[in-house]
This record gives sequence, C-alpha cells and structure tokens, in this order.
Amino acid sequence: MRFLLFNKSNVSLIGFIFKLFFVVFKDFVVVFFYGYCSEIHFFPRYFSAFILCLFFNVKVFFSKLYTFFLNFFVIFFIFQFVFFGFLFFNDLFDVFVIVDFDFEYRVLSRFRCRCLRGDTGGV
Repeated sequence: MRFLLFNKSNVSLIGFIFKLFFVVFKDFVVVFFYGYCSEIHFFPRYFSAFILCLFFNVKVFFSKLYTFFLNFFVIFFIFQFVFFGFLFFNDLFDVFVIVDFDFEYRVLSRFRCRCLRGDTGGV
C-alpha cells in the first residue's frame, strides 16, 4: 500500500497540487498588498508565479524543460481563469448593487416628494 501511495505519477500529482496551492496563495497575497485597482500588481503576480514554479522545478529544470513550462502554463491559466472570473462576477455584483441602490434612491425620492405634496397614489 505504501508503494502505491508514492509511485511516480502520484508524486508528480502531489507536486503539481503543492505548486498550484503556493502559486495561488502567493498571488492572493500580492494582489492584497498591491490593491485591487492598481495595475502594478499584474507584473509581480505573473513574476511570482514564474519564480515559484522555477523554485519547485529547479531540480528538473534543465532535464525536463517541457514539463516545467507545461506545469507553469497549466497553473497560470487555471488560476487566471478562476481569479479573473471571480473578479468579473464580483464587478458585476457591484454594478448591480449600485444600480439597485440608485433605483431605490430614485423611487424613494419620488415617493417622498409625492408624500410631501400629499399625492401618495392611494398609499
């Protein structure tokens, strides 16, 4: 059973999961410190992902260059899809909330004006 847990494919899968976790965690830290709206966080985020992948693949960098870049781009695209998808929906939610607040403000303002005039429309 021990040999089945640590065969070559499982070790590479565990390494890939660790790489994915550390790259995502590092990206969240970088984005947190550089801010959501500043454009300066794009370069450190990509550069940190590259450095972390280099760190975890330093033993096999010259012997398995194809694997290194394949792992890097897989991690890179998975994270960018998840992270920017989340930001996209978060922005949409913010827009909906702003529109909703604006709509409620306009409706309540009209209702308040009608109440002050005494014309509540039967309310």
